Amino acid sequence: YSNNTQSSLFTGVNDGEIEPWNTLGDEKITNTKIHILGSTWDDIATTSSLDVLNERLSKLHETGYIVNKGIFHSYEVWSPTFLKDFSEVFNEIDGQPLAKQYTLALRIVSWFVIVISAFVLFTVLGKAEKQSNFRLLDYKQFVKSKLKLWLLSIVIAVVLMCLVVVIPTGSPVLNLILIVFLTGYGFMSLLKYSKNKLKGVEVLKPEEGQLVKVNWWKFIAVFIPPGVALVVFLRSGLYHIYPWNIRLMWLAIFTVIMAVHFYISNKEEAMLAECNWKQKLLYNVIQYIPMILMIVAYLCMASFTGLVGLIQNFVFLLLAVKIGDTITKYSNSSVAGAICASLLFQSVIMNATAIIGIF
Repeated sequence: YSNNTQSSLFTGVNDGEIEPWNTLGDEKITNTKIHILGSTWDDIATTSSLDVLNERLSKLHETGYIVNKGIFHSYEVWSPTFLKDFSEVFNEIDGQPLAKQYTLALRIVSWFVIVISAFVLFTVLGKAEKQSNFRLLDYKQFVKSKLKLWLLSIVIAVVLMCLVVVIPTGSPVLNLILIVFLTGYGFMSLLKYSKNKLKGVEVLKPEEGQLVKVNWWKFIAVFIPPGVALVVFLRSGLYHIYPWNIRLMWLAIFTVIMAVHFYISNKEEAMLAECNWKQKLLYNVIQYIPMILMIVAYLCMASFTGLVGLIQNFVFLLLAVKIGDTITKYSNSSVAGAICASLLFQSVIMNATAIIGIF
């Protein structure tokens, strides 16, 4: 039972208005184990909601009820603490023995180490000779131009969102806002650069015979480690098994259209290589304005679960950028780096979102 702004917003349902809930308690439940696990940090199924649920269920059947501390909603299944409480009541699920506590703890620690190590590794590997056909003429004009692009990109974002929603199939709504805004921003930047009309920047055309041949062997060598890590991650039990269904279609679509964002990002970062850290920081703040606004929105809703998920996606986005930069450096192809970065990023976030049919 849940009755709060966040759950009502995302589901469109107020649990208190559901008829079976209002009649709960009229009949006894037999031969069923009921055990409620909750957490003080759960802002979907809050402790007050669980108290009400426990009160009603206890009238039907003997009920176990444990509230833990310091665990967010949706992360309970990975928590060694929750597993310990669960295993005291249930020894198996569908005939399969439960995982060991130390196994979950080892997985969690392993993934923290892997993500941090990958971030450091690809930051070092990707920090190479910065070459770009974008020449910075005036930093202030460049920054102002990028801010204005966000206003223009809203149009593309709205059009993309409408196109996704009207397609007669399930749409990945939870990550849609982030994807369409970054995609819209990337397309507007590409349009400006293609016409050499972004103030503060000059786009240099490559001279005849200057084009660099793609090094496919280095491309494969760099892409294999994060690719294998992604597959292991999706199959590790710390993430959902990637389903071969409609998400695969959205993965292909979003990988292609969002690759533009990674392509432009790579070019601009190379252009800003000689800038100081304050200028680079301001550029990155402008680059990820949607995430900042989403953070504010989640805080206003007191949605700490949503906030944790957003931060997680932000970390994967930055990691994808670093991997893309590294692939670009060693393969000599910005396009290959952008597509791989987009594929890796979408593969992680796409599976976590809800697929909802609007029409």
